[in-house]
Amino acid sequence: MLNRVEQDTIHKLETNGNDFLIAQKENHTTAWIKKISNRHLGIGCDQVLIITKPQKKSTTCTFFNQDGSSAEMCLNGVYALAYFLHNENNTTWKIHTKHAIFATEILQKKLLIHIREKLINKLKKIRLTPPEHHTEITGHLINTGNDHLIIKTNNINSFPLEKIGRTLQNSKSFPNGVNVSAVSRHSNTHLEMRTFERGAGLTRACGSAGLAAFASHSPSIGEPILIKQPGGEVIFTKLEDNIIMEANCSYIGKITLNP
Repeated sequence: MLNRVEQDTIHKLETNGNDFLIAQKENHTTAWIKKISNRHLGIGCDQVLIITKPQKKSTTCTFFNQDGSSAEMCLNGVYALAYFLHNENNTTWKIHTKHAIFATEILQKKLLIHIREKLINKLKKIRLTPPEHHTEITGHLINTGNDHLIIKTNNINSFPLEKIGRTLQNSKSFPNGVNVSAVSRHSNTHLEMRTFERGAGLTRACGSAGLAAFASHSPSIGEPILIKQPGGEVIFTKLEDNIIMEANCSYIGKITLNP
């Protein structure tokens, strides 16, 4: 378990190919975040998670992008942290973030994250024509702790996601940037998705974007919906008052920094 002695120790995990560095470091700086997350000059990751000392089956987590900017939410990061905590002490945990508290559970050897449904806020339907894009795009803006623009398309691989994602970061419609996902529906219970994340670019997976896509699908209670992403699959199931998340996660290793 992380403690004060291990402040220069970082743990690396991945959820569906979305990789994270977990550290307990009170005096972190933007420069430090950018350095360790750099894939050529540092350790490399999609996001850095800074946590408080775990105690009483609880910890608080904040998220940072590769460019050092703060991220409001990262659901795959929450899942990776839950995996780390359960490996250290196999009990139920509460993970506190800026916008929500997540409860963890092991059920039939599967790690589950309980998400309160009120975390999801369907904001509005948006029509826009990005520069150099000749047709109008319709998207659903959904907040799951951070803003996601969900664009439904027949083919996520031919959709110019990276180009449109980069363009929208400088759009007047999104002064603080926005996460953009292209989503195609294969059946009522199977979606496929690719995501361009603000501050990170194209990613192999994004949990909060998956949750936004799940919400845009208007799921039925008790019906699991599988969302396939380049890095793997995530399953969301709507219950009466919350949503269950199940994903694939692994511990990569421990890194001790040289002061």
